[in-house]
Amino acid sequence: MMTRAPLLPVALLSGTLVIQACQEQTTFTEVTGAVVSFEVVSGDGQTGPVGEELPDPLIVRALDEKGKRVKDQLVNFRVIAGGGSMFAGASITDKHGLAQDYWTLGPEAGENVVEVRAVHPSTGEKQVFSRFTAVAVIPTEEVCNGVDDDLDGEIDEEMVYCIDGEAAPHTDGKNSCLVGWDDLDGDPTNGCEEKTTCDEELDIATNNPVEAAFAVGICKVAQDQSDWGLVSASWVMADGSPPPTDPEQLGRFHLGHGVLAAFGPNVSVLEGSRFLALSSGVARSPADPGYMGTSTDKGLTGDFPEGFPQTQPFNCPLQASPADPAGLELTLRVPENATGFSFDYKFYTADYPEWDCTSYVDQFVAMLSPFQGGQTPGNIALDPLGLAPNANSPETITVCFPSGHYTCPDGTAELQGTGFENHGASIWLTAQAPADPGSEITLRFAIYDSGDGIIDSIVLIDNFRWTGN
Repeated sequence: MMTRAPLLPVALLSGTLVIQACQEQTTFTEVTGAVVSFEVVSGDGQTGPVGEELPDPLIVRALDEKGKRVKDQLVNFRVIAGGGSMFAGASITDKHGLAQDYWTLGPEAGENVVEVRAVHPSTGEKQVFSRFTAVAVIPTEEVCNGVDDDLDGEIDEEMVYCIDGEAAPHTDGKNSCLVGWDDLDGDPTNGCEEKTTCDEELDIATNNPVEAAFAVGICKVAQDQSDWGLVSASWVMADGSPPPTDPEQLGRFHLGHGVLAAFGPNVSVLEGSRFLALSSGVARSPADPGYMGTSTDKGLTGDFPEGFPQTQPFNCPLQASPADPAGLELTLRVPENATGFSFDYKFYTADYPEWDCTSYVDQFVAMLSPFQGGQTPGNIALDPLGLAPNANSPETITVCFPSGHYTCPDGTAELQGTGFENHGASIWLTAQAPADPGSEITLRFAIYDSGDGIIDSIVLIDNFRWTGN
């Protein structure tokens, strides 16, 4: 009698087959071929803060012996240096053969290393296929070097003068020109193109008027009629006429100018290394060679500058005729992106306090031509009362010992070591004026005594700069 074979073994066999298939899937034997290599796709060579996760994952591609992509391969990512950690530590390749994981760097600065590992699906052999390296760093202040120093994801950010990781010419590589340079064209890519310091090696007694302009802070010399800067410089009398041609008189005239590094222990240059001094006597301080005190009569006479003498405050008399004048006249071509200029000056006079409100007071002027849209030359050196600086104005003479209506709010420290210890001076004052872009202007600095040459004054001039765009 025939009997049916029991179904259970078949079912069990089917179950065995299913289990075997599942086991094969679990052990990832369904591959295109045995993995023989992993290629690094991305994530190698990163830099990040210590103890932080890197922004980019580590991605590898599994390949078999024919260079084909292998899917469903278990890939292990193991930290072997640096003390960091992986997010999962293992990943399975997708249909493109790709696997990835995320890497947190160790707690100390230095190199971190991760190995890519796998086990051969047939032989069980341990395999190390490739390495990822990264550098853990401690975030620092951003500098111009093409590196994300502060590790915020941006390189050299907020640094207008940092061009492709390098400082633009004559800049700090951030947002400032180096001392002695200025950015006139506003283009950060060419840096700061105007040299504003050019007086480091000037001789105190130079007779070169161009070097006197350097001491004031004018360094750019125009190269042709289309170029801006200093066009010409010359020594002049107060009215703009040439100095005497007689050698003896000319020698005395040249005593009235000097290029000084300081004026006493408490008055320093404002820019560069020198300032220009003009004097109705001798343009020196007691510490300088050739100093002759504050009462030197050079025996020179001249004419008033345009518009002088002017009415004086407090019903003081008009000034007598100029004596012992000293002046520097500059012709300048204005940059196309400038709308004006300014400079600073500081006036000292031995007329205070004995000779103020007399016809003998010395005068400093800065005559600009053309002035205010083409008018005749005018003085732009004005104290807070709108007066040309001399001993008659308590708004000019504020560095002093109080006398009469002079309250001397700025003390006496800046008189020390100047030869004017018992007299008076101004603080640094600023003169400024508009100028048409591309135009030529003439600026004349001049100082003179009045009536005679026996009581002297001196003016320090520095820090010329163009203003505007």
